[in-house]
Amino acid sequence: MGDQAVFRLWAFRALFLVSLLAIVLALLLPIRLEAGRLPGPDLVLALTIAWAMRQPDHMPILLLAGAMLAVDLLVMRPPGLMAALVVAAVEVVRAREYQWRDLPMPLEWLVGAALIAVVLVLNALLLAVFLVPQPSLGQTLIRLIATAALYPLAALAVRYVFRVPRRAGEGDVGGRA
Repeated sequence: MGDQAVFRLWAFRALFLVSLLAIVLALLLPIRLEAGRLPGPDLVLALTIAWAMRQPDHMPILLLAGAMLAVDLLVMRPPGLMAALVVAAVEVVRAREYQWRDLPMPLEWLVGAALIAVVLVLNALLLAVFLVPQPSLGQTLIRLIATAALYPLAALAVRYVFRVPRRAGEGDVGGRA
């Protein structure tokens, strides 16, 4: 029984990593981008927050940090900044897990959107402090709104496509490993 639970836990962790890899590979496809195009949502951030809200145990800190650092490097963002902010957001979710476990979808959306906003705004502020070239404030706000609007779809995908179970409580067989 224990071996099956550990296998399921690692299978979900692998599924998370494969889904992040698929998103990053889709972002790296050579698609023509015309001037003046609106920025799209941050799919990696939305999926990560949605997955963490449903099952934070599927994201051990080192696995998440390594995956987010790899995403930073692959999409050519400043290495480690977005990774650190996403890890901090997931740790906030992990710390509040027992309070947020049974939230109805509109409230979960609100919490997810707030976490997304904090991550994207802090990222923009820190890039500005260190004078790193970045998109304009308007483009950052459009990305924030698009990512927050995408969050319910990411949450539905985590629930129905990936079939990630919601953590039931202390006696859960998929506990921390």
